[in-house]
Amino acid sequence: MMRDRVVSSAVWAAWGDALGFVTELADASLLERRTGLTRIDETVAWRRQVGGKFGALVEIPVGCYSDDTQLRLATARAIDPTGLFDINAFSKVELPTFLAYGLGVGRGTRAAAKALSGSKTSWSGNFFETQDASYLRGGGNGAAMRIQPHVWASSNRGDFDSWVNPLIRNVVTTHGHPRAIAGAVFHACTLAVTLEDGSVPDPSGWRKIVEWLPSIQGVISTDDELSELWLPLWERSSEIKLEEALQLTTEEMLQQIQSLTRDGGSLHESWDEVVASVGGFDPDTRGSATASALLAAKLAFDGSTDAAGALRTAVNTLGSDTDTIASMAGALLGAAQPSQPPSRVLDVEFITQIASWLESVSRGSAKGRFRYPDLLKWSVPRSPMDLVGFVDGDLALAGIGLLTPLEEGRVGGGSTPALWQWAELSFGQTVLVRRRPDPRQLGQHNWPRSSTESQRRPQANEPASRPTLFDPTPVSVSPGRAASQEAGYASRNADRAVVAETLTVEIAIDLVIGSGFPAELVGECLMMLARQENGTEKAIAFSSVVATALRKRHPQGLT
Repeated sequence: MMRDRVVSSAVWAAWGDALGFVTELADASLLERRTGLTRIDETVAWRRQVGGKFGALVEIPVGCYSDDTQLRLATARAIDPTGLFDINAFSKVELPTFLAYGLGVGRGTRAAAKALSGSKTSWSGNFFETQDASYLRGGGNGAAMRIQPHVWASSNRGDFDSWVNPLIRNVVTTHGHPRAIAGAVFHACTLAVTLEDGSVPDPSGWRKIVEWLPSIQGVISTDDELSELWLPLWERSSEIKLEEALQLTTEEMLQQIQSLTRDGGSLHESWDEVVASVGGFDPDTRGSATASALLAAKLAFDGSTDAAGALRTAVNTLGSDTDTIASMAGALLGAAQPSQPPSRVLDVEFITQIASWLESVSRGSAKGRFRYPDLLKWSVPRSPMDLVGFVDGDLALAGIGLLTPLEEGRVGGGSTPALWQWAELSFGQTVLVRRRPDPRQLGQHNWPRSSTESQRRPQANEPASRPTLFDPTPVSVSPGRAASQEAGYASRNADRAVVAETLTVEIAIDLVIGSGFPAELVGECLMMLARQENGTEKAIAFSSVVATALRKRHPQGLT
Protein backbone atom coordinates (compact mmCIF):
# COMPACT_ATOMS: atom_id res chain seq x y z
CA MET A 1 0.00 0.00 0.00
CA MET A 2 1.13 3.55 -0.73
CA ARG A 3 0.34 4.55 2.86
CA ASP A 4 2.86 2.00 4.11
CA ARG A 5 5.49 3.43 1.76
CA VAL A 6 4.86 7.02 2.85
CA VAL A 7 4.86 6.17 6.56
CA SER A 8 8.01 4.08 6.18
CA SER A 9 9.67 6.92 4.28
CA ALA A 10 8.89 9.38 7.06
CA VAL A 11 9.99 7.09 9.90
CA TRP A 12 13.24 5.98 8.24
CA ALA A 13 14.05 9.61 7.42
CA ALA A 14 13.65 10.45 11.11
CA TRP A 15 15.75 7.43 12.14
CA GLY A 16 18.58 8.46 9.83
CA ASP A 17 18.35 11.98 11.22
CA ALA A 18 18.43 10.71 14.83
CA LEU A 19 21.50 8.54 14.16
CA GLY A 20 23.33 11.30 12.32
CA PHE A 21 22.39 13.99 14.84
CA VAL A 22 24.71 12.29 17.36
CA THR A 23 27.71 12.43 15.01
CA GLU A 24 26.95 15.76 13.32
CA LEU A 25 30.02 18.03 13.26
CA ALA A 26 31.83 15.62 15.62
CA ASP A 27 35.26 14.12 15.49
CA ALA A 28 36.09 10.86 17.27
CA SER A 29 36.97 12.65 20.52
CA LEU A 30 33.74 14.67 20.64
CA LEU A 31 31.65 11.61 19.78
CA GLU A 32 33.13 9.72 22.71
CA ARG A 33 32.51 12.65 25.06
CA ARG A 34 28.89 12.87 23.87
CA THR A 35 28.09 9.17 24.11
CA GLY A 36 30.96 7.17 25.59
CA LEU A 37 31.01 5.30 22.27
CA THR A 38 33.35 5.22 19.28
CA ARG A 39 30.65 4.27 16.76
CA ILE A 40 26.88 4.78 16.43
CA ASP A 41 24.83 1.82 15.21
CA GLU A 42 21.57 2.44 17.09
CA THR A 43 19.79 5.48 18.49
CA VAL A 44 21.14 6.32 21.93
CA ALA A 45 20.77 8.85 24.73
CA TRP A 46 23.59 11.41 24.74
CA ARG A 47 24.63 14.89 25.86
CA ARG A 48 25.02 18.07 23.86
CA GLN A 49 25.96 21.65 24.62
CA VAL A 50 23.22 23.96 23.31
CA GLY A 51 23.13 27.75 23.07
CA GLY A 52 26.88 28.28 22.65
CA LYS A 53 29.40 28.66 25.46
CA PHE A 54 26.83 30.41 27.67
CA GLY A 55 24.20 27.76 26.98
CA ALA A 56 23.56 24.53 28.85
CA LEU A 57 24.60 20.89 28.67
CA VAL A 58 21.38 18.96 28.06
CA GLU A 59 20.41 15.32 27.95
CA ILE A 60 19.23 14.23 24.50
CA PRO A 61 16.72 11.33 24.66
CA VAL A 62 17.02 8.13 22.66
CA GLY A 63 15.89 8.59 19.05
CA CYS A 64 15.81 12.39 19.20
CA TYR A 65 15.83 13.99 15.75
CA SER A 66 17.24 17.35 14.68
CA ASP A 67 16.18 20.32 12.55
CA ASP A 68 15.87 18.09 9.46
CA THR A 69 12.83 16.29 10.84
CA GLN A 70 11.56 19.30 12.79
CA LEU A 71 11.31 21.42 9.63
CA ARG A 72 9.82 18.47 7.75
CA LEU A 73 7.02 18.39 10.33
CA ALA A 74 6.61 22.18 10.07
CA THR A 75 6.23 21.85 6.29
CA ALA A 76 3.61 19.13 6.78
CA ARG A 77 1.55 21.31 9.13
CA ALA A 78 1.36 24.03 6.48
CA ILE A 79 -0.25 21.71 3.89
CA ASP A 80 -4.06 21.72 3.78
CA PRO A 81 -6.43 18.84 2.89
CA THR A 82 -6.45 19.85 -0.78
CA GLY A 83 -2.65 19.74 -0.94
CA LEU A 84 -2.27 23.54 -0.94
CA PHE A 85 0.89 24.73 0.84
CA ASP A 86 0.22 27.76 3.06
CA ILE A 87 3.46 29.60 2.37
CA ASN A 88 2.42 32.60 4.46
CA ALA A 89 1.80 30.53 7.59
CA PHE A 90 5.01 28.58 7.01
CA SER A 91 7.15 31.68 6.53
CA LYS A 92 5.58 33.97 9.14
CA VAL A 93 4.62 31.47 11.89
CA GLU A 94 6.47 28.17 11.48
CA LEU A 95 9.93 29.51 10.66
CA PRO A 96 10.06 32.32 13.26
CA THR A 97 8.74 30.05 16.05
CA PHE A 98 11.30 27.44 15.03
CA LEU A 99 13.91 29.73 16.60
CA ALA A 100 12.51 28.74 20.02
CA TYR A 101 13.01 24.97 19.63
CA GLY A 102 15.22 24.17 16.60
CA LEU A 103 18.00 21.64 17.18
CA GLY A 104 21.21 21.82 15.15
CA VAL A 105 19.94 24.69 13.01
CA GLY A 106 22.23 25.84 10.19
CA ARG A 107 23.36 29.47 9.95
CA GLY A 108 21.43 30.12 6.74
CA THR A 109 18.12 28.80 8.01
CA ARG A 110 18.54 30.62 11.31
CA ALA A 111 19.30 33.93 9.55
CA ALA A 112 16.32 33.43 7.23
CA ALA A 113 13.98 32.73 10.14
CA LYS A 114 15.21 35.81 12.01
CA ALA A 115 14.64 37.97 8.94
CA LEU A 116 11.12 36.61 8.50
CA SER A 117 10.37 37.52 12.11
CA GLY A 118 10.28 41.13 10.99
CA SER A 119 6.86 42.46 10.08
CA LYS A 120 8.08 43.96 6.79
CA THR A 121 9.77 40.86 5.34
CA SER A 122 7.75 38.59 3.05
CA TRP A 123 8.63 35.07 1.93
CA SER A 124 9.14 36.30 -1.64
CA GLY A 125 11.53 39.07 -0.60
CA ASN A 126 13.63 37.48 2.14
CA PHE A 127 16.96 38.53 0.62
CA PHE A 128 18.82 38.73 3.94
CA GLU A 129 22.52 39.48 4.31
CA THR A 130 24.31 38.99 7.62
CA GLN A 131 27.92 38.59 8.70
CA ASP A 132 27.50 34.79 8.80
CA ALA A 133 24.94 34.06 6.10
CA SER A 134 23.61 35.35 2.80
CA TYR A 135 20.39 34.52 0.99
CA LEU A 136 21.93 34.56 -2.47
CA ARG A 137 24.90 32.45 -1.36
CA GLY A 138 22.63 30.03 0.48
CA GLY A 139 23.18 26.83 -1.48
CA GLY A 140 23.05 24.52 1.53
CA ASN A 141 20.72 21.61 2.20
CA GLY A 142 18.63 23.38 4.84
CA ALA A 143 15.66 23.44 2.47
CA ALA A 144 16.26 20.15 0.62
CA MET A 145 16.02 18.22 3.87
CA ARG A 146 12.47 19.43 4.64
CA ILE A 147 10.58 19.10 1.35
CA GLN A 148 9.47 15.43 1.45
CA PRO A 149 5.91 16.26 2.64
CA HIS A 150 5.18 17.89 -0.73
CA VAL A 151 5.88 14.54 -2.38
CA TRP A 152 4.03 12.47 0.21
CA ALA A 153 0.94 14.66 -0.31
CA SER A 154 1.10 14.74 -4.13
CA SER A 155 -1.79 13.23 -6.07
CA ASN A 156 0.25 12.88 -9.27
CA ARG A 157 3.88 12.14 -8.36
CA GLY A 158 4.78 11.08 -11.88
CA ASP A 159 4.07 14.56 -13.25
CA PHE A 160 6.78 16.72 -11.67
CA ASP A 161 5.27 19.92 -13.07
CA SER A 162 2.07 19.34 -11.08
CA TRP A 163 3.61 19.49 -7.59
CA VAL A 164 7.04 21.19 -7.83
CA ASN A 165 5.60 24.72 -7.58
CA PRO A 166 4.86 24.75 -3.80
CA LEU A 167 8.17 23.01 -3.18
CA ILE A 168 10.04 25.85 -4.91
CA ARG A 169 8.13 28.38 -2.83
CA ASN A 170 9.22 26.48 0.26
CA VAL A 171 12.87 26.50 -0.77
CA VAL A 172 13.21 30.14 -1.84
CA THR A 173 11.73 31.31 1.45
CA THR A 174 15.11 30.62 3.06
CA HIS A 175 17.65 29.75 0.34
CA GLY A 176 18.44 31.71 -2.82
CA HIS A 177 21.31 29.87 -4.49
CA PRO A 178 20.48 27.69 -7.55
CA ARG A 179 22.15 24.72 -5.81
CA ALA A 180 19.58 24.92 -3.01
CA ILE A 181 16.69 24.94 -5.47
CA ALA A 182 18.11 22.24 -7.76
CA GLY A 183 19.17 19.99 -4.87
CA ALA A 184 15.75 20.14 -3.23
CA VAL A 185 13.91 19.48 -6.48
CA PHE A 186 16.25 16.61 -7.41
CA HIS A 187 15.73 14.91 -4.04
CA ALA A 188 11.97 15.37 -4.26
CA CYS A 189 11.81 13.92 -7.78
CA THR A 190 14.00 10.99 -6.73
CA LEU A 191 11.62 10.33 -3.82
CA ALA A 192 8.58 10.59 -6.11
CA VAL A 193 10.03 8.00 -8.50
CA THR A 194 10.92 5.71 -5.59
CA LEU A 195 7.38 5.85 -4.20
CA GLU A 196 5.82 5.11 -7.57
CA ASP A 197 8.26 2.40 -8.72
CA GLY A 198 9.05 0.76 -5.39
CA SER A 199 12.79 1.09 -5.98
CA VAL A 200 15.42 3.83 -5.81
CA PRO A 201 16.30 5.08 -9.32
CA ASP A 202 19.69 4.13 -10.70
CA PRO A 203 22.29 6.59 -12.04
CA SER A 204 20.56 6.77 -15.42
CA GLY A 205 17.43 7.84 -13.57
CA TRP A 206 19.40 10.52 -11.72
CA ARG A 207 20.61 11.90 -15.03
CA LYS A 208 17.08 12.08 -16.42
CA ILE A 209 15.94 14.05 -13.38
CA VAL A 210 18.94 16.40 -13.54
CA GLU A 211 18.34 17.01 -17.25
CA TRP A 212 14.74 17.97 -16.38
CA LEU A 213 15.84 20.55 -13.79
CA PRO A 214 16.01 23.54 -16.20
CA SER A 215 12.21 23.09 -16.50
CA ILE A 216 12.04 24.76 -13.08
CA GLN A 217 12.13 28.06 -14.98
CA GLY A 218 8.83 27.18 -16.68
CA VAL A 219 7.21 26.15 -13.39
CA ILE A 220 8.18 29.49 -11.86
CA SER A 221 6.72 31.41 -14.82
CA THR A 222 3.26 29.98 -14.06
CA ASP A 223 3.30 31.21 -10.46
CA ASP A 224 2.15 34.82 -9.99
CA GLU A 225 4.20 35.59 -6.92
CA LEU A 226 7.33 33.71 -7.93
CA SER A 227 7.38 35.21 -11.42
CA GLU A 228 6.33 38.77 -10.57
CA LEU A 229 7.76 39.31 -7.10
CA TRP A 230 10.57 36.85 -6.37
CA LEU A 231 12.16 36.27 -9.79
CA PRO A 232 12.75 39.93 -10.84
CA LEU A 233 14.33 40.68 -7.47
CA TRP A 234 16.45 37.52 -7.64
CA GLU A 235 17.75 38.21 -11.15
CA ARG A 236 18.44 41.85 -10.35
CA SER A 237 20.34 40.93 -7.18
CA SER A 238 22.19 37.97 -8.73
CA GLU A 239 23.06 39.76 -11.96
CA ILE A 240 22.33 36.58 -13.92
CA LYS A 241 19.24 35.07 -15.50
CA LEU A 242 17.79 32.19 -13.52
CA GLU A 243 17.62 30.04 -16.65
CA GLU A 244 21.37 30.43 -17.13
CA ALA A 245 22.10 29.76 -13.45
CA LEU A 246 20.03 26.58 -13.50
CA GLN A 247 21.82 25.37 -16.63
CA LEU A 248 25.20 25.86 -14.94
CA THR A 249 23.99 23.98 -11.87
CA THR A 250 22.67 21.16 -14.04
CA GLU A 251 26.05 20.78 -15.74
CA GLU A 252 27.75 20.73 -12.36
CA MET A 253 25.41 17.97 -11.12
CA LEU A 254 26.01 15.84 -14.22
CA GLN A 255 29.74 16.06 -13.54
CA GLN A 256 29.12 15.04 -9.92
CA ILE A 257 27.10 12.02 -11.06
CA GLN A 258 30.05 10.98 -13.21
CA SER A 259 32.30 11.20 -10.14
CA LEU A 260 29.82 9.21 -8.03
CA THR A 261 29.51 6.36 -10.51
CA ARG A 262 33.17 5.54 -11.00
CA ASP A 263 34.07 1.95 -10.21
CA GLY A 264 34.78 1.31 -6.55
CA GLY A 265 34.56 -1.29 -3.81
CA SER A 266 31.60 -2.12 -1.61
CA LEU A 267 29.53 0.66 -0.10
CA HIS A 268 31.16 0.27 3.31
CA GLU A 269 34.69 0.26 1.89
CA SER A 270 34.35 3.17 -0.51
CA TRP A 271 31.91 5.60 1.10
CA ASP A 272 34.65 7.95 2.30
CA GLU A 273 35.92 8.21 -1.27
CA VAL A 274 32.40 8.75 -2.61
CA VAL A 275 31.77 11.59 -0.16
CA ALA A 276 35.14 13.16 -0.93
CA SER A 277 34.48 13.03 -4.69
CA VAL A 278 31.76 15.71 -4.39
CA GLY A 279 33.43 17.81 -1.69
CA GLY A 280 31.53 16.22 1.18
CA PHE A 281 34.34 16.78 3.69
CA ASP A 282 35.27 20.31 2.60
CA PRO A 283 33.79 22.87 5.04
CA ASP A 284 32.95 25.14 2.09
CA THR A 285 30.91 22.52 0.22
CA ARG A 286 30.02 19.92 2.87
CA GLY A 287 26.40 21.03 3.18
CA SER A 288 25.74 21.69 -0.51
CA ALA A 289 22.15 20.81 -1.40
CA THR A 290 23.08 19.28 -4.75
CA ALA A 291 25.92 17.19 -3.31
CA SER A 292 23.77 16.07 -0.37
CA ALA A 293 20.88 15.06 -2.63
CA LEU A 294 23.17 13.10 -4.94
CA LEU A 295 24.95 11.42 -2.03
CA ALA A 296 21.58 10.43 -0.56
CA ALA A 297 20.54 8.91 -3.89
CA LYS A 298 23.88 7.06 -4.17
CA LEU A 299 23.66 5.77 -0.60
CA ALA A 300 20.07 4.59 -1.01
CA PHE A 301 20.72 2.92 -4.38
CA ASP A 302 23.87 1.10 -3.26
CA GLY A 303 22.41 0.19 0.13
CA SER A 304 18.93 -0.86 -0.99
CA THR A 305 19.31 -4.40 0.40
CA ASP A 306 20.45 -3.20 3.82
CA ALA A 307 18.82 0.11 4.74
CA ALA A 308 20.05 0.15 8.34
CA GLY A 309 23.58 -0.76 7.30
CA ALA A 310 23.69 1.97 4.67
CA LEU A 311 22.57 4.67 7.12
CA ARG A 312 25.01 3.42 9.75
CA THR A 313 27.82 3.78 7.23
CA ALA A 314 26.80 7.37 6.48
CA VAL A 315 26.46 8.54 10.09
CA ASN A 316 29.84 7.09 11.06
CA THR A 317 31.60 8.93 8.25
CA LEU A 318 32.77 11.68 10.58
CA GLY A 319 33.43 15.06 9.05
CA SER A 320 30.57 14.79 6.53
CA ASP A 321 27.00 16.11 6.91
CA THR A 322 25.96 12.93 8.68
CA ASP A 323 22.41 13.67 9.76
CA THR A 324 21.09 15.26 6.55
CA ILE A 325 22.58 12.69 4.16
CA ALA A 326 21.28 9.84 6.32
CA SER A 327 17.88 11.49 6.71
CA MET A 328 17.41 12.11 2.98
CA ALA A 329 18.64 8.62 2.14
CA GLY A 330 16.34 7.21 4.82
CA ALA A 331 13.37 8.84 3.11
CA LEU A 332 14.29 7.00 -0.12
CA LEU A 333 15.07 3.64 1.50
CA GLY A 334 11.87 3.65 3.54
CA ALA A 335 9.81 4.46 0.46
CA ALA A 336 11.38 1.59 -1.49
CA GLN A 337 10.95 -1.15 1.11
CA PRO A 338 8.33 -0.39 3.79
CA SER A 339 9.53 -1.52 7.21
CA GLN A 340 10.35 -0.22 10.68
CA PRO A 341 13.86 0.89 11.73
CA PRO A 342 15.67 -1.39 14.18
CA SER A 343 15.74 1.06 17.12
CA ARG A 344 13.68 3.83 18.65
CA VAL A 345 12.57 7.01 16.91
CA LEU A 346 11.30 9.76 19.21
CA ASP A 347 7.65 10.68 18.53
CA VAL A 348 7.23 7.81 16.08
CA GLU A 349 3.46 7.74 16.66
CA PHE A 350 3.18 11.43 15.82
CA ILE A 351 5.40 11.10 12.74
CA THR A 352 3.28 8.16 11.59
CA GLN A 353 0.09 10.19 12.09
CA ILE A 354 1.40 13.08 9.98
CA ALA A 355 2.66 10.79 7.21
CA SER A 356 -0.65 8.91 7.10
CA TRP A 357 -2.56 12.17 6.87
CA LEU A 358 -0.37 13.44 4.02
CA GLU A 359 -0.95 10.20 2.10
CA SER A 360 -4.69 10.72 2.56
CA VAL A 361 -4.21 14.22 1.10
CA SER A 362 -2.77 12.59 -2.01
CA ARG A 363 -5.96 10.52 -2.37
CA GLY A 364 -8.28 13.47 -1.72
CA SER A 365 -9.70 11.96 1.47
CA ALA A 366 -8.01 14.07 4.15
CA LYS A 367 -10.08 15.88 6.75
CA GLY A 368 -9.24 18.94 8.81
CA ARG A 369 -6.11 21.09 8.78
CA PHE A 370 -3.66 22.68 11.17
CA ARG A 371 -5.05 25.99 12.39
CA TYR A 372 -2.78 29.04 12.54
CA PRO A 373 -3.40 32.47 14.11
CA ASP A 374 -4.81 35.34 12.05
CA LEU A 375 -1.74 36.43 10.09
CA LEU A 376 -2.84 40.06 9.95
CA LYS A 377 -2.81 40.15 13.75
CA TRP A 378 0.09 37.77 14.37
CA SER A 379 3.35 39.38 15.49
CA VAL A 380 6.66 37.79 16.41
CA PRO A 381 8.17 38.88 19.76
CA ARG A 382 11.50 40.67 19.58
CA SER A 383 13.22 37.94 21.58
CA PRO A 384 12.84 34.28 20.53
CA MET A 385 12.66 33.46 24.26
CA ASP A 386 9.27 35.20 24.35
CA LEU A 387 7.85 32.77 21.80
CA VAL A 388 7.18 30.54 24.79
CA GLY A 389 4.77 32.05 27.29
CA PHE A 390 1.59 31.59 29.24
CA VAL A 391 -1.97 31.33 27.97
CA ASP A 392 -4.26 31.54 31.01
CA GLY A 393 -1.76 29.64 33.14
CA ASP A 394 -0.81 27.08 30.49
CA LEU A 395 2.63 27.16 28.90
CA ALA A 396 2.46 27.45 25.10
CA LEU A 397 4.59 27.85 21.98
CA ALA A 398 3.18 30.88 20.19
CA GLY A 399 1.02 30.02 17.21
CA ILE A 400 1.74 26.29 17.42
CA GLY A 401 0.37 24.59 20.54
CA LEU A 402 0.20 24.20 24.31
CA LEU A 403 3.26 22.76 26.07
CA THR A 404 3.46 20.19 28.84
CA PRO A 405 6.91 20.40 30.55
CA LEU A 406 8.66 17.04 30.88
CA GLU A 407 11.38 18.24 33.26
CA GLU A 408 12.47 21.23 35.30
CA GLY A 409 15.00 22.30 32.68
CA ARG A 410 18.48 23.80 32.83
CA VAL A 411 19.43 27.47 33.01
CA GLY A 412 22.30 28.81 30.94
CA GLY A 413 24.38 31.88 31.67
CA GLY A 414 24.91 35.03 29.69
CA SER A 415 23.56 38.55 30.06
CA THR A 416 19.98 37.26 29.70
CA PRO A 417 19.60 33.87 31.43
CA ALA A 418 17.66 31.32 29.42
CA LEU A 419 16.08 28.05 30.45
CA TRP A 420 16.25 24.99 28.17
CA GLN A 421 13.39 22.62 28.91
CA TRP A 422 12.04 19.47 27.29
CA ALA A 423 8.30 19.68 26.75
CA GLU A 424 5.58 18.01 24.72
CA LEU A 425 3.32 19.95 22.38
CA SER A 426 -0.39 19.28 22.76
CA PHE A 427 -0.50 17.10 19.64
CA GLY A 428 2.42 14.85 20.58
CA GLN A 429 5.68 16.39 19.31
CA THR A 430 8.59 16.58 21.76
CA VAL A 431 10.63 19.79 21.72
CA LEU A 432 13.49 21.34 23.65
CA VAL A 433 12.32 24.93 24.09
CA ARG A 434 14.46 27.89 25.01
CA ARG A 435 12.50 30.32 27.16
CA ARG A 436 12.72 32.79 30.01
CA PRO A 437 12.92 31.27 33.51
CA ASP A 438 9.80 33.36 34.23
CA PRO A 439 7.76 33.34 31.00
CA ARG A 440 5.53 36.25 30.08
CA GLN A 441 1.91 36.13 28.95
CA LEU A 442 1.46 35.57 25.23
CA GLY A 443 -0.52 38.26 23.44
CA GLN A 444 -3.94 36.98 22.47
CA HIS A 445 -3.15 37.42 18.77
CA ASN A 446 -0.32 34.87 19.24
CA TRP A 447 -2.36 32.19 21.01
CA PRO A 448 -2.06 28.77 19.35
CA ARG A 449 -5.23 27.60 17.64
CA SER A 450 -4.03 24.12 16.77
CA SER A 451 -5.04 22.22 19.88
CA THR A 452 -8.46 20.55 19.72
CA GLU A 453 -8.44 19.36 23.29
CA SER A 454 -10.28 21.18 26.06
CA GLN A 455 -8.01 23.69 27.72
CA ARG A 456 -9.30 22.44 31.07
CA ARG A 457 -6.77 20.27 32.89
CA PRO A 458 -8.03 16.67 33.44
CA GLN A 459 -9.31 15.89 36.91
CA ALA A 460 -7.81 13.17 39.10
CA ASN A 461 -8.34 9.67 37.65
CA GLU A 462 -9.70 11.23 34.44
CA PRO A 463 -7.96 9.81 31.34
CA ALA A 464 -6.10 12.46 29.42
CA SER A 465 -6.71 12.57 25.69
CA ARG A 466 -4.30 13.78 23.06
CA PRO A 467 -5.76 15.81 20.20
CA THR A 468 -5.32 14.83 16.59
CA LEU A 469 -3.10 17.35 14.83
CA PHE A 470 -5.41 17.79 11.85
CA ASP A 471 -8.72 17.38 13.67
CA PRO A 472 -11.23 19.87 12.20
CA THR A 473 -12.98 20.46 15.53
CA PRO A 474 -12.50 24.04 16.77
CA VAL A 475 -10.61 24.44 20.00
CA SER A 476 -12.91 24.28 23.01
CA VAL A 477 -12.31 26.87 25.70
CA SER A 478 -13.15 27.54 29.29
CA PRO A 479 -15.83 30.18 30.05
CA GLY A 480 -13.20 32.60 31.26
CA ARG A 481 -11.13 32.21 28.14
CA ALA A 482 -14.20 32.47 25.91
CA ALA A 483 -15.04 35.81 27.50
CA SER A 484 -11.54 37.09 26.96
CA GLN A 485 -11.69 35.96 23.31
CA GLU A 486 -14.88 37.94 22.80
CA ALA A 487 -13.14 40.96 24.25
CA GLY A 488 -10.29 40.34 21.82
CA TYR A 489 -12.64 40.23 18.87
CA ALA A 490 -14.17 43.49 20.02
CA SER A 491 -10.74 45.12 19.84
CA ARG A 492 -10.24 43.97 16.22
CA ASN A 493 -10.10 47.50 14.85
CA ALA A 494 -7.47 48.54 17.37
CA ASP A 495 -5.31 45.55 16.46
CA ARG A 496 -5.73 46.28 12.76
CA ALA A 497 -4.63 49.85 13.33
CA VAL A 498 -1.30 48.61 14.71
CA VAL A 499 -0.88 46.17 11.81
CA ALA A 500 -1.66 48.92 9.30
CA GLU A 501 1.50 50.78 10.27
CA THR A 502 3.81 47.87 9.38
CA LEU A 503 2.03 46.09 6.51
CA THR A 504 4.12 46.08 3.32
CA VAL A 505 2.94 45.81 -0.26
CA GLU A 506 4.76 42.47 -0.65
CA ILE A 507 3.19 40.89 2.44
CA ALA A 508 -0.26 42.19 1.49
CA ILE A 509 0.10 40.66 -1.99
CA ASP A 510 1.27 37.34 -0.50
CA LEU A 511 -1.70 37.21 1.86
CA VAL A 512 -4.30 38.06 -0.76
CA ILE A 513 -3.06 35.74 -3.52
CA GLY A 514 -2.31 32.94 -1.07
CA SER A 515 -5.80 33.20 0.39
CA GLY A 516 -7.54 33.07 -2.99
CA PHE A 517 -8.43 36.80 -3.38
CA PRO A 518 -11.12 37.12 -0.66
CA ALA A 519 -12.85 40.47 -1.21
CA GLU A 520 -12.83 41.46 2.45
CA LEU A 521 -9.08 40.86 2.77
CA VAL A 522 -8.35 42.70 -0.50
CA GLY A 523 -10.25 45.72 0.72
CA GLU A 524 -8.73 45.60 4.17
CA CYS A 525 -5.16 45.46 2.83
CA LEU A 526 -5.88 48.22 0.31
CA MET A 527 -7.21 50.52 3.05
CA MET A 528 -4.24 49.81 5.31
CA LEU A 529 -1.72 50.59 2.58
CA ALA A 530 -3.59 53.69 1.44
CA ARG A 531 -3.38 55.19 4.94
CA GLN A 532 0.40 54.88 5.09
CA GLU A 533 2.96 57.42 3.96
CA ASN A 534 3.09 57.34 0.14
CA GLY A 535 -0.18 55.44 0.41
CA THR A 536 -1.35 56.25 -3.11
CA GLU A 537 1.73 54.70 -4.71
CA LYS A 538 1.54 51.64 -2.43
CA ALA A 539 -2.17 51.14 -3.10
CA ILE A 540 -1.62 51.38 -6.85
CA ALA A 541 1.29 48.89 -6.78
CA PHE A 542 -0.75 46.46 -4.66
CA SER A 543 -3.82 46.75 -6.86
CA SER A 544 -1.83 46.32 -10.06
CA VAL A 545 -0.17 43.05 -9.02
CA VAL A 546 -3.34 41.63 -7.46
CA ALA A 547 -5.38 42.52 -10.55
CA THR A 548 -2.80 40.94 -12.87
CA ALA A 549 -2.66 37.77 -10.77
CA LEU A 550 -6.44 37.59 -10.63
CA ARG A 551 -6.77 37.94 -14.40
CA LYS A 552 -4.19 35.18 -14.93
CA ARG A 553 -5.99 32.84 -12.58
CA HIS A 554 -9.46 33.66 -13.93
CA PRO A 555 -8.94 34.73 -17.58
CA GLN A 556 -12.65 34.35 -18.37
CA GLY A 557 -13.71 36.49 -15.44
CA LEU A 558 -15.15 35.59 -12.07
CA THR A 559 -18.52 33.88 -11.77
